[in-house]
Amino acid sequence: MIEHWFSTPVCIADNIETNNLKNYEKIIKNHNIEKNNRISSYQKNHGVYTSYCVDELTHDPLFQPLRNEILKHNRILLSSQGYDSNWIDKMKITNMWFSISKKGSALSRHLHPGSISSGVFYIKSSPKNKIIFWKKDSMILPPTNPNEQSYEYVIYECLQNRLLIFKSDLEHSCPKQLEKEKIIISFNIA
Repeated sequence: MIEHWFSTPVCIADNIETNNLKNYEKIIKNHNIEKNNRISSYQKNHGVYTSYCVDELTHDPLFQPLRNEILKHNRILLSSQGYDSNWIDKMKITNMWFSISKKGSALSRHLHPGSISSGVFYIKSSPKNKIIFWKKDSMILPPTNPNEQSYEYVIYECLQNRLLIFKSDLEHSCPKQLEKEKIIISFNIA
């Protein structure tokens, strides 16, 4: 008998907020962070513009429908792991920000400490763009013929209208972007 332990869940929800997608894109582009001097030299050099440091979306009423969807799917994710429903219902989105990235940009491997769940919603993207989730580091030699139980990483397409939610300690990255522009909303929940 073989038993498998320590699963790594990722909640995938497609076609989220379809009716609000164009409105979200317009609102984000109107923030014009470059004009407002809210862009670092790193962002300029890497073709990524983000509101991460100014946390502009967390309480914006125009994004309330999206926040509701995020919390609904977070409940599904955490319930599947056995978390108490009363505890889950007390959770809040602690920060929520947008990023606009250009062709050729990439996001290095990272995680989100200080929260329980994290995620991303793709407002504008293409299946050519990818996100990679990484297995927790192991000192053991990887197998010659990896399978679902032994993969070192998994790759998802960054589809427009896709919501991904995962535990905040799951490392993730984005390889070099292949399309002209990608607009996302990222968030943390605690």
